[in-house]
Amino acid sequence: MKSYWDLTEKERAELTDLSAYEKIELMEQGIIVPAEPEYEKVLEVDVPTHKVYRLTYNSRYNSLPIHFNDLIQAEEVAAALRGGMTLESDYNTGKSFVRTVEEISITTQDVCEECDINRSRSALAEAKAAKNRNKNLRAEYRKACEKQSETLSEMRDDWYKCQGTLRRMQKIRAVWEDYLETCGGDRDVALKFLRKAYDLEEIEQMRGWLDVNVPLVKEAVDEDQG
Repeated sequence: MKSYWDLTEKERAELTDLSAYEKIELMEQGIIVPAEPEYEKVLEVDVPTHKVYRLTYNSRYNSLPIHFNDLIQAEEVAAALRGGMTLESDYNTGKSFVRTVEEISITTQDVCEECDINRSRSALAEAKAAKNRNKNLRAEYRKACEKQSETLSEMRDDWYKCQGTLRRMQKIRAVWEDYLETCGGDRDVALKFLRKAYDLEEIEQMRGWLDVNVPLVKEAVDEDQG
């Protein structure tokens, strides 16, 4: 059984599907392919809601912990609070200061009555617990997938690199064939021009990868003899 790393660079570049080698790599690393978990069905509990009015001041993030059922009452309180001051704290110095309430807005919010929550408390608690269990399952599954992806990242990066090299070799071959045709089939002259565009190492690599009949140049022969 060959692993991905047992293949030559050329063989790795010619792969069109890594799935079989990815499985072998995970097996060698002791990592089990995570299965999509079966999530619990969460029952929707219908609890009636009604609209209330709340006051926000100076920004929509600052809201009073008081809500109103009546809009007119909310508007009266808002008018009374304008020009008042809120106590604020400076985080960096630890000192407190007051800030004038310049703008008060009235927004709406849908809320439940406490008695309606109490009537459905058991069902609501179970639905919340099921959601939390599903959330934990998703987190565990995501963590397992991330671990798998990290394990395979080196292989995939190498595969992309090998494919890039193969495309480079194919481009050099296309240039060689074009030069050879232009030079009337004279391989030595065509090689002379090819070496102006590409270095010796790339040409020799292209010859080996794609089995192209490019003549050995003098430098390559000298290296072999040395």
